[in-house]
Amino acid sequence: MNTEEMMSDISRVNCEGLNDKTVVGSTDVKALYPSLDIPFTIEVVGDVFYNSNVNIAGVDNDELGLYISLNRSVDEINALGLGSMCPIRKHPGKRMPEIWASGTEKCKEKQWKPWNSPAVTPNEGEQRNMLKEALKIGMSVVMNNHMYTFDGRIHRQESGGSIGLELTGNIAQVYMIWWDRTLKSRLAESGILVRLMKRYVDDVNLAAQEIPLGTRYEDGRLVVKQEEIEGDMLIPGDRRTMEIVRDIGNSIHPSIQLEVDYPSNYEDGKMPLLDLKVWVQEGGDGSSRIVHEFYTKDVSSKSVINAKSAFSWRQKRTVLTQELLRVLLNCSPDIPWDRVITHANTMVLRMQYSGYSKKFRHEVVNAALKAYDKIQRKAENGERPLYRPYDWNREERDKAKKNKVNLFPPLQGLFYSRDTNQR
Repeated sequence: MNTEEMMSDISRVNCEGLNDKTVVGSTDVKALYPSLDIPFTIEVVGDVFYNSNVNIAGVDNDELGLYISLNRSVDEINALGLGSMCPIRKHPGKRMPEIWASGTEKCKEKQWKPWNSPAVTPNEGEQRNMLKEALKIGMSVVMNNHMYTFDGRIHRQESGGSIGLELTGNIAQVYMIWWDRTLKSRLAESGILVRLMKRYVDDVNLAAQEIPLGTRYEDGRLVVKQEEIEGDMLIPGDRRTMEIVRDIGNSIHPSIQLEVDYPSNYEDGKMPLLDLKVWVQEGGDGSSRIVHEFYTKDVSSKSVINAKSAFSWRQKRTVLTQELLRVLLNCSPDIPWDRVITHANTMVLRMQYSGYSKKFRHEVVNAALKAYDKIQRKAENGERPLYRPYDWNREERDKAKKNKVNLFPPLQGLFYSRDTNQR
């Protein structure tokens, strides 16, 4: 998920109309990597692969079966329904061949000497099940044997996923796909109307119908407690709703525990989300809309590309124009234009701080406004949405991106020798 996709979904929800009282909020997983229950996570990742549309071509079924036989007992293989598709040891009473012996032997005859060939060739579904098991074996070996150095000593990771291990991130992303689907299902089963739900790694951002006063989540369902209604009147609706979402999310599996955020948590009533601030704005006619404006963290750099940098003026102008255009687009059409100007002026001040002349800043502002007006006209004429969904003209956009001239060509080779005038 990126900012434009988020704004696209917000635009869709607004077009559909917010008939019910809607709140926005976000959730964040507490310490995702260290909290992972590795055995459970590996099982989930294997199931997600098995049920996905991912196809793997050119699989050597014999090698795949041998890998499983070297890492799983006969009883485990039979329990998986793979007994006839995996090789069986010729002498079960003897010592089990090690994977670094038979499994890595390059000579086919020596490799298969301790084994009887599989009885049958697996069909597509059986091969997929074998691939799932092989993935689980590989993940288990890596995740359970991660070594690191601390205080001059070598340690093995005892639990959770290592933050410094790339595979942890990959496994966590797939695991969150399963968790995300489960959360959607449980929210629907609980009767919470979710209008928008987007996830970025372990951050889930959503817009949902505000829950009734006195609602609690108990034993897997929502119940309204009359004695809690009066107290709930003092709590903002977005907070009450997001706390219920947190309780539902926490009930999926102990390894995932959530923190929640919502607009009423801030003095200005606007919730930071990516490079946006988001909130629900009530209209004078009783209607409401989800709106957003540009946002940067207080710790973000106040400068842009320095005017004295080695990039050409054309390159700097293009980059800064696109940055200002991003500021304009990140401001919802539903907020006053003077508020948009405030964000644009901040960007202009950043350019001034970075050494750009008044003339150059004027050129950037004009170019950004022209580009913004062009996008708006195209949106009004139906040529493109103001905020494009991920799949809108995907092939054409990918092709255009691939063919686009690189704005910053490599600097290597652009310097000349003073004596020979050669590169």
